[in-house]
Amino acid sequence: MATRGLNKLMNKVASKQIQEELNVEKKVKTGNIIELIKIPKSLCEFLDKPYGVEISKFDLEKEIFDYITYNGLDIGNKRMFKADKKLAILLNVKEKDIVDQMNLKLIIKKLLLN
Repeated sequence: MATRGLNKLMNKVASKQIQEELNVEKKVKTGNIIELIKIPKSLCEFLDKPYGVEISKFDLEKEIFDYITYNGLDIGNKRMFKADKKLAILLNVKEKDIVDQMNLKLIIKKLLLN
């Protein structure tokens, strides 16, 4: 009986710690999808935009996906694509590596937090 109560207490403490970690992550958000955000220098160079320009996260992702489509980098199912030289430098991957669309969104989020 004592171990059951101890396990419940440990689970409660662990779940509270997880919730606190999630709250910390929520505070470090990149903004609403339509809210204008100042993009970092690396993204400005990639998009050929002047440094300090503000753009919505939605438009940023759209421009990157348009670049992928325009340059024929997407693979069959359009959820994966090959990185060319310019995109590989931005994403910090090897040239011709295959990148998943969801991983791209995570990489963009990390770029925006820097």
